[in-house]
Amino acid sequence: MTALATTSKIDGRTREARRRKQDAADREAITAALLESLGRTATMVDQIAAENLANLIVWARTLERRSQFAEAAKVRQQITQAVRATGMKPQPAASQKTNAANAGLDYIRNKYGAV
Repeated sequence: MTALATTSKIDGRTREARRRKQDAADREAITAALLESLGRTATMVDQIAAENLANLIVWARTLERRSQFAEAAKVRQQITQAVRATGMKPQPAASQKTNAANAGLDYIRNKYGAV
């Protein structure tokens, strides 16, 4: 009986199930990271775009894992096109000029006293 139990643990079904669970967790993590990186409240369009990008990324990884590199490259091109086409723009960064100017003024204040 133990030989049968060990054989059932070794077969590919359990390995494939673990991969599916890991892929689902990866999709969730990628989607969450994409939405978090927006720096603003995500719209429904942002959520759909993030889910689609996450699915494409996980699919490309799966193809690479299966050594189907030509197909994976096509999916990577689709990812690039999807990133360009989505309206998922992060919140604009603070102006670097004002930060640099303030840093210069702080340096002068520290070195020579109040300006």
